[in-house]
Amino acid sequence: MSAAGTVSADAVPAGAVDAVFGDAATPLFDALVAFLRDDCWPVSVELQAPELEAPRVVTRFGGTTQEWDCAGRTFERQGQVVFDSLLPLTVAQPTRPDLAVLLVRVNWDILTGAFALSPSTGGIRFRTSLLLPDGAPLVRAAVKGLVYANVLTVDRCLGAIAAAAAGEISVAEALELIDL
Repeated sequence: MSAAGTVSADAVPAGAVDAVFGDAATPLFDALVAFLRDDCWPVSVELQAPELEAPRVVTRFGGTTQEWDCAGRTFERQGQVVFDSLLPLTVAQPTRPDLAVLLVRVNWDILTGAFALSPSTGGIRFRTSLLLPDGAPLVRAAVKGLVYANVLTVDRCLGAIAAAAAGEISVAEALELIDL
């Protein structure tokens, strides 16, 4: 384990998160890590970072033209699973209003998940999430749908978003390129 509390997922046995986060069971987190590991994603687990509200599994996805980091978290008491793609770009301050308009218009057509632009950093993420009823297990098919809906949506949109962020194309042109 590093000083920040990051360890390889292979070094974290199922349920080991309990040692850091108390006696609470972590079946949702364990299921998320197990899916990613079994599906051959590169995985590390952040257990002790002070800014985290929950343990986080970090991975990477290779899309059609670019790679980007992804992170998953679970909130066991609420029955919530969250998966974020962290787009590999930062939007310059002058371009943020236009990119915000682009992302709102793209979000209007997305059925699952949403893009978000940080007004302070210019970072963009795409988030998908699940909310499970009390005590319901997180089954492999649900994790697969959550994760792949996320990364495949980003893969379809990333080129146009990156080009608009770089000022290479207008918001209108980016919208024409994005096929949801």
